[in-house]
Amino acid sequence: MSRIYFADEPAIDRMIAEHKGALERLRPERKKGLDISLTGLGVKVEEQDKYLPLTLPEKIKVLRNLLQVDRVLSKGRPNARNDSTMYVQERVHAIRVVVPEQTTDPSKPPKPAFSFWLSPATDALGQLCLMEGNGSDAANPFNYAAASTYTTLQSLVHFAREQGRIGALGSRVANEPPPNPHAQINETHPPSLVKQFHNVEPFAYDFFQDPERVLQGWGCEISSGVKIDALYQVREYGPEAATDWKLVSMFAYALAVERAA
Repeated sequence: MSRIYFADEPAIDRMIAEHKGALERLRPERKKGLDISLTGLGVKVEEQDKYLPLTLPEKIKVLRNLLQVDRVLSKGRPNARNDSTMYVQERVHAIRVVVPEQTTDPSKPPKPAFSFWLSPATDALGQLCLMEGNGSDAANPFNYAAASTYTTLQSLVHFAREQGRIGALGSRVANEPPPNPHAQINETHPPSLVKQFHNVEPFAYDFFQDPERVLQGWGCEISSGVKIDALYQVREYGPEAATDWKLVSMFAYALAVERAA
């Protein structure tokens, strides 16, 4: 049984190349043949180099090693005072959520719009939301340490909407312009903060306290919780507004999600 639940293979390939890694491995291959000589027939063994493409598990291992060598891989999540962590390898308990497309025909099962992994908050950590696919952009992680309005739900809705994959969430969370006409997008106010928080605010507390109930009410398909080893790229994080900013929640792009050994 494969240990890999999800892997963004195109992003992994691109990142291996960017970090000057190889997508092939050398495997010497032995060939046997007949050797005819004056003393009779014999067996001749020849070796030749053969390059084989890496398997997906090998690619994940290579990328993890390259990120460690480049000192950009952390074993723990960043907090509100640290904005330097780009990639994280972490073992967590999480559910997988499939958001369906909006459908007008109840007789046909809706197709998936997008999927993500959600690890619930603990006494020490806020939520971790890992979006599958269409991620791994080059932007630096954004730290909401100076803001008081962050929740993973706003990032999830914003990036799903930006990628045209909002699905059924679009009918639940409004896409209204910010109430402040003078709100500006800049280095301290990214789009997800300026455009989305006021739209998700009515759901933020319930989504943090009991996300499964909220998501099921929105028609999402939710798997049973499992323990996973996740390799991901940090995108946004900050003090969780639903808990009086006592915990740090994070939104990230999943690179590889594997079943914990």
